[in-house]
Amino acid sequence: MQMAFASDQFDVTAKPAESSVPDKKVERELLRRAIGDPIKGRLPVLIPVAIICFAASGLSQRITFWMLAACFLLATFLAAATAGRVKGAIERKSPIKKAMVLWLSMEFVATAFWGTLLAPMSESGITGAERATITAVILVTLATACLFASNAKVMSKTAIAGFAATALPISVYHYAEYGLLMIAGAALMFGCLIHLISRKQQEAVQNLRTELENGRLTKQLRKALGTAQYLSSHDSLTGLLNRRDFETTAKKLRQSHSHSSMAIILLDLDHFKKINDRFGHATGDEVLKAAAGIIKTPVRALHMSAGAQEAVARWGGEEFVIALARTSLEEAKIVAERICLALAQYENSNWPPTLKLTCSIGVATWGDGEELNNAIDQADLAMFKAKSLGRNNVQIAGEQTVETLIGPE
Repeated sequence: MQMAFASDQFDVTAKPAESSVPDKKVERELLRRAIGDPIKGRLPVLIPVAIICFAASGLSQRITFWMLAACFLLATFLAAATAGRVKGAIERKSPIKKAMVLWLSMEFVATAFWGTLLAPMSESGITGAERATITAVILVTLATACLFASNAKVMSKTAIAGFAATALPISVYHYAEYGLLMIAGAALMFGCLIHLISRKQQEAVQNLRTELENGRLTKQLRKALGTAQYLSSHDSLTGLLNRRDFETTAKKLRQSHSHSSMAIILLDLDHFKKINDRFGHATGDEVLKAAAGIIKTPVRALHMSAGAQEAVARWGGEEFVIALARTSLEEAKIVAERICLALAQYENSNWPPTLKLTCSIGVATWGDGEELNNAIDQADLAMFKAKSLGRNNVQIAGEQTVETLIGPE
């Protein structure tokens, strides 16, 4: 039987990871944030659509305007639905390639419909305020949408590409209506827009990278703090409580179970100095770790009182101590005997064949109002008696009879 021990979980020599946050993680998180709430995020487009439809209500081409606006809204909210799938895949840490293609295709179609709104305005020969209003709303709405989506450059570039796919041919075809100045101004605006989006994207990437890096470092610090707190209260070799924190924990148990019986079990590994001298201190450390695991593992399983609690510690050197709450002396004796037997039967294929693990155990009651040190002293006397009677046995404080579990070596 071989087992893992708590001390193996805490490597005080481990260094924090030095790698920065991966670019892919930054890109996916930026995209997730840029998508936001896909449906609510697109509700504001209803305002410019309403303005355009109202401005066109007195024009002969108003039905065409309204149909194109309706197609734009349909494509926009289909794009919102597909964007939601992308966001869900990001949050599930699933592949997003297929969902991205579908989503960006819908974004392209939506902004392409937005660009076609320039066509009926050109064909109707509008020269009044309606032309300026509709043109301004179309361009400003697209520019605003691209800036809001600039954290995810792929969204803005897709929107501009979709708009240009229809608006550019329409502008060239109706050059006489629009004129060079308007077309050049629009081109300049979109050139500046693309530059601004790229700058904002770079800033967003840097800010998010810093945020994620700070979050990563914070987690590392919390883990390091948790390890430090653990090591301050536990023995670094065995993972059990150290002597100071055992006393604190045991006294809290005594206070919370002031009207119930408690027991102290004190255990000493037999001939441990000989193990160190014969097989080396490295093997001795492995023996201590194995003993700690054997002692800790069966305590709760073998403890017969429902809802009982315990504290297990390395008391010093090769000595271990257990405080059992809501436990009678007879119950504590059974626990101690089974621990003694488990140690004697333990085998490890990595150990020398001649290395045998046994212990001597003393058990004492810990009365309500009694000092912990007094109960431990009584258990220590019983343990000394177990050693004097040949080791590898359990003795009860105050008992006169010899109770040998396995017999002297």
